[in-house]
Amino acid sequence: MKVGVFPTASSLPYFVAIERGFFKEQNIEPETIRLIGGPPNIAAMISNQIEAAIVLVTIEAMNANLKKPGVAMYIGVHSQNKTYQMEQFVVRKGYPAESLKDLKGARIMSAPGPANVVAAKAVLAKVGLKERRLHHRPARHEPARQRA
Repeated sequence: MKVGVFPTASSLPYFVAIERGFFKEQNIEPETIRLIGGPPNIAAMISNQIEAAIVLVTIEAMNANLKKPGVAMYIGVHSQNKTYQMEQFVVRKGYPAESLKDLKGARIMSAPGPANVVAAKAVLAKVGLKERRLHHRPARHEPARQRA
């Protein structure tokens, strides 16, 4: 099974499952295809280059289903709470920030992809940091055929 993987911290359970043999126990042999961001994963799913994707934002799959009905179906949707947080803002060592509000005026970078940028802007707006321009390095998109 060809699996599109956006290699972020959120993808860790996939790699742990491989290491612990969970796929092998089910007679599944995943072939990891490294793709940077949701859009390349969606494109690879629509074009039948991968059978599954790891770490898709819900809106990306909904958009994919508009282009090709039934292409994306979630098997597991894992949400977050105060104890189990999957999204984070990270500052360099020594930066004087104790909370998100302390990032006022800071240069903030985001992971690539529209879903990441929109989510980051929403969180920043909630703490009063509205109309932020987020910087992000363009993702190096790789063809789905390239192996990880």
